[in-house]
Amino acid sequence: MAVSIKRGGRTKRLAQRAAKPVIDPCPPGQTGGAYKPLREDELQSIYDTALKLLANLGLGEVPERLRADLLAAGASDGMPGRITFPQKLVEDAIKQAPTSFVLHGRDKARSITVGDQAVHFGTGGAAVLTLDMDSRIYRPSTLQDLHDFTRLQDTLPNISWYTRCCVATDVPDNFELDVNTIHFNLHRSSVNFDRFKQPRNDFCF
Repeated sequence: MAVSIKRGGRTKRLAQRAAKPVIDPCPPGQTGGAYKPLREDELQSIYDTALKLLANLGLGEVPERLRADLLAAGASDGMPGRITFPQKLVEDAIKQAPTSFVLHGRDKARSITVGDQAVHFGTGGAAVLTLDMDSRIYRPSTLQDLHDFTRLQDTLPNISWYTRCCVATDVPDNFELDVNTIHFNLHRSSVNFDRFKQPRNDFCF
């Protein structure tokens, strides 16, 4: 007598694993500030130290255009090549700063409000190595990886802004690397994105 073995449920289990969670564990804009590992006096000490550093050490290697604007606003010439910031200038700037502002996404629906204790998550890194999902071995990051990561983050609703998370090491020319990075950001991402950390004279868009 043949015994039939009922096989079933695998398709259902796979569908359950692929489905979105019933409750989003990490929605954008959650209220933060509940975790307070530092006492008020410790926070004040950090604040006071920051004011001292700005007043006595300041910034170095300041671009001439920014230097002129800072001096006009009340900053001072410090040590050679440095700009320092008097305490009153810093505190006046803090008072004038808005408590919140809109960080616009390339898609209006992906814009977020920064501030008011709202917590948002974004990418970062600029990794030169990527974990290959097939070989399970780290290898140099490529332009294809940059493309794939950019597409991936754009499908994740809990990612509110995008900074390139890997460097395409197969593009040796820095200018071509920047052009390709901007291309993927513009064409594959709907959130706000950031790429350049330094001003460049040879690239504009």
